[in-house]
Amino acid sequence: MDGKNCTLLYCPLLPAHRPPHFPLCLPACLQLEMILQAHEYEGAQGKVLQEFFDSTAGKWRTDLGQSWAEEIYARRSQRQQQQQQAAGSGDGAAAAESNVGR
Repeated sequence: MDGKNCTLLYCPLLPAHRPPHFPLCLPACLQLEMILQAHEYEGAQGKVLQEFFDSTAGKWRTDLGQSWAEEIYARRSQRQQQQQQAAGSGDGAAAAESNVGR
C-alpha cells in the first residue's frame, strides 16, 4: 500500500464507518477490555492507572456495560484495600521487630 489510500480503509470501530444499526455494546466491550487490562496490569506491575478508569466513568450506555464495569471497579477496589492492608501490616511488623531489643 502506498500510504495515499490509507484513509480509504474501512474500519467499523470509527464512528464515520459505523452502520446505523451498529450495536451499542461493541464500544462498551472495548472500554471494558481497556479497564480490565488496566486492572490486571495494576495488579501485576504494582502501578496505579487511574486515568483509564476515569476515562470511562459515567459513560456506560448499556445496563450490561455498567454492571460489568461496576464488577471490575469492585474487584479493583478490593485489591487496592488488600494491598494497603498488606503494606500496613508489613510496616507494623517491621516496627515491632525494631522494638524487640529495647
